[in-house]
Order: sequence, then C-alpha cells, then structure tokens
Amino acid sequence: LNVIYQDKAYALTFRSTEDPDRTLTFFEPTSASGLAPIKARSEHLLSLLDQVDNYAALARQYPAMVERIERVDLGTVSEHAGVTTVIESVFRFKTDDALVFKLRVENRTAKPIVYSPAHLAVQVGAKSFPVALTDASGEVPAGQSAAITLAIVGNPDGTRANLSVKNRFLITLPTLE
Repeated sequence: LNVIYQDKAYALTFRSTEDPDRTLTFFEPTSASGLAPIKARSEHLLSLLDQVDNYAALARQYPAMVERIERVDLGTVSEHAGVTTVIESVFRFKTDDALVFKLRVENRTAKPIVYSPAHLAVQVGAKSFPVALTDASGEVPAGQSAAITLAIVGNPDGTRANLSVKNRFLITLPTLE
C-alpha cells in the first residue's frame, strides 16, 4: 500500500495475523516530549467527537482503535442558581492533546436557560481552557436537561497542556440574559 502523508510517499507492507490491528496513526514528533505541537482543525475535532459518541461500538468492533483513547466516567456534579452540571465522562486523545467531555446540564428553574456554546470553558484549578468545539443547542428548557459534548485542545496559547482525565474539572456555562 502506498500512502501520501504531508507531501511524502510511504510504501507499507501488511501481513495477516491471528489478532490483527486495524489502525495506523501517523504523526511527527517535534518537541522534547516527543509529541507534535497543537494544530487543531475543526474537521479533525469533529472526528474526535464522533469517536466519543461511538466509543462503545468502536470498542466492540475495533478495539485497537480505542487503545489510544483514555476514558474516565466521572459523574462530577456542580450546582449554581438552579442549574446542575454533571460531567459524565472525559476522554483523552494524547497525540492531539485533546480532552472531550460528555456533560448533562439540568435546568431546575421555571424559565429556559440560554447560553453561548462557543463561550463554554473548562476550569482546572485557576486555569481556564476555552472550548475548541461544542455539540450543544445553546438552550436548556425549563425543568429539563440537555446533553453537551465539548472539546478542549492544549493551552490557550497553542502549547501542549498535557491534562489528565484525573484532574478536577469545573465547567463554566455563561448564560445570555
């Protein structure tokens, strides 16, 4: 198989085995950590969100594909002014320095909560990480809940953050009033 990657041609040879892998990942290490700097493109971030949404099926059908994804089910709950935010799961993609969060926001108030998906943020200690991509409607109807999936990538300055899924996270949900 011939592959063109970043204007270079590679000739690959494959062979059958009893326990085959079904994935191959190319990346160019350029830093002291051996990992490439962050260059997040929206189509690539969409593929990360798709992998998270389909994680269970991928784990069953293509276990080698999910080996590079670290996953933790948290169930972390925070409450503020009648709104409960539950961080259900966090997925880490090491080579991308990306974390993808599966959230549930519950509105216990009598009126809808309107927010800007582009202005969501993840806090780790005193540091705030703006979202790189969200899958969210921007509204949680009164007395109901809504699912949100969001991704953060590296530090805001473009360097690697190397965050762990074991950090204590807080989601900032700025409302529009």
